[in-house]
Amino acid sequence: MTMCIFKRKKRKVKARVAMRFFRTGVTRGAYFEFQRGEYKKPWLPDSVYIDDEICAYIGLTRILMKVVPDFDPYGITRVTGEDWQRVRELAADRQDAAEAVAEIEWWTKKALDEEGFFTVCGI
Repeated sequence: MTMCIFKRKKRKVKARVAMRFFRTGVTRGAYFEFQRGEYKKPWLPDSVYIDDEICAYIGLTRILMKVVPDFDPYGITRVTGEDWQRVRELAADRQDAAEAVAEIEWWTKKALDEEGFFTVCGI
């Protein structure tokens, strides 16, 4: 009897974090797209997305409009670190909005550390 031993190659696997409000890998639909830095083009693979109806339902759209006076739900809006801090503060009063903001904290931290701001592309 012959035995074969197979060695498995070790490979890096990106851990996927289950998100309740935001998505990654979106390529179409009525979503707000959060892009690192300046707007480049739509549907980037490293962007995060939130459905426009969910964003409105949890109050995040209203918070963004309050914090960023130039926020355009149909256009392109730059969000600074100061803006995002204020969004966090206002979202703390609404459970779902607070959870959504916390859900992408890893993404916003990286975007703000690397670029100093991020862009929200409207629907």
